[in-house]
Amino acid sequence: MLEDPYFTIKNNDKPDKDIEIFWYGLKSMVMNTFNDQPPIDLDSYSEILNNLQSKEKYLEIEKHILEYISHICRIYVIHKCSEYNCNLLHTQLKRWSNVAKKYDIFSSINSHKTNKECCLFFIYLKYFKYDDSPEMNNFFNKLSVDSDIDIEALIDISITYEYDYFLDKLASFQNITESINKKYNINMHHKTSGKKILQTIKKSLSEN
Repeated sequence: MLEDPYFTIKNNDKPDKDIEIFWYGLKSMVMNTFNDQPPIDLDSYSEILNNLQSKEKYLEIEKHILEYISHICRIYVIHKCSEYNCNLLHTQLKRWSNVAKKYDIFSSINSHKTNKECCLFFIYLKYFKYDDSPEMNNFFNKLSVDSDIDIEALIDISITYEYDYFLDKLASFQNITESINKKYNINMHHKTSGKKILQTIKKSLSEN
């Protein structure tokens, strides 16, 4: 009888046991989402992690997994994965926050790019709760593996459709109020919430 890899990992005494369990679960989830044909080379990722593990470079393992998480978040968006599968990934992201010692999604050093990709994923997941908009659909359709995220377009869409949650996510990795202040001739602090941004814009437009 073949031994369950999860059981083997769980019962070893390696310092990165929780990280290894997380990676095994994340990898299995992605494989299931894409019917064992994921658009990224997960086996190659695993080889890199195994090599680092053999050298006991545990923080490097965390750093690489954080980068892999950002890639996975992007492919879930560009491949328009279902709400069900996106919710499973969201659960995995919350688990990562519990097991990562240094390279958490939003608090680690040099996490800007990962933060951006994960926020894009959170925006995509939230969009399932809204009615379709042509502009938002077009925004997602233009995304590719390597394309830049058109932040200004997303800001405009968020303001037009009053997606305050989207503005909050964008503001978590970039100062969005600078361009908004200039466009609407207002003066908001860069930590202003999305809800407050929309209220301020409405007030400004009504007064002009």
